[in-house]
Amino acid sequence: GYFQRMNGEMIESGQGAGSLISVIGSMEACDGQVLNLKACDGKLLVYNISADFQFEHGKIVEIMGTLNPDSGSLDAFVARGMGQDFDMELYNDMITKIANPKSKFGKTYFIPGEMKEQEQ
Repeated sequence: GYFQRMNGEMIESGQGAGSLISVIGSMEACDGQVLNLKACDGKLLVYNISADFQFEHGKIVEIMGTLNPDSGSLDAFVARGMGQDFDMELYNDMITKIANPKSKFGKTYFIPGEMKEQEQ
């Protein structure tokens, strides 16, 4: 499926509220129920996680879930490792360009065809 790729600033601004989103960051802390994730833009985010979530400090992960419109927290349902050599700065630059409404970069290359047709 299609998930909107977001950074911490986008999430804090309320973009994607109530939607399925994807965020990439470094795992900073976890208490078994809540994960602190340092997003690709350096913002610290807090997410609800399942009891079977495997925490590894500093590991870079992509987390997908539903962004709670009231609290801004993410109810995560998928997490996958991205490898330690993942370039978060470059990734943040890419998703910032995609999200810019003045840029044709994102609409041309990163939105599924059926969604492009709906926008026209």
